[in-house]
Amino acid sequence: MTIFTAIENLGDRTRPVLCKFVRRYGEQVHRVWADKGHAPALYEVINLVGGWQLLVMEYLSDGDKWNSVDALQSSLSSAQFSALRDAILSAVAVVHAAPLSNDSSSGGSRAHGSRAGSGLTAHGDLRAPNIMARYAH
Repeated sequence: MTIFTAIENLGDRTRPVLCKFVRRYGEQVHRVWADKGHAPALYEVINLVGGWQLLVMEYLSDGDKWNSVDALQSSLSSAQFSALRDAILSAVAVVHAAPLSNDSSSGGSRAHGSRAGSGLTAHGDLRAPNIMARYAH
């Protein structure tokens, strides 16, 4: 996976975006997470030649107080980090219980990021560097 930041021109305004080039991505799973408020908005998925996809999504900046949990860990007390961890685990439990649609027209790979045959979502790489949080000290 390759990641870039960019400025998207929307005609009358611009917005910062994060662009990822991937071979495989659970678009439907991402959208479920985003609908629950636990992932950045996924603006567009573009199929490219050679089996690649370009994902264009909301850019979560540190200027807006977003940081990876990995980066936050060293600046939080043990009690603060424990509260953050509990909030993350609660959010993960809610989103993992969200069912996926059987509608294959919604794009993306249903199997990637879903629990096989269950129709429920799962995160493929749930590690501290991959989790963003907005935490007020």
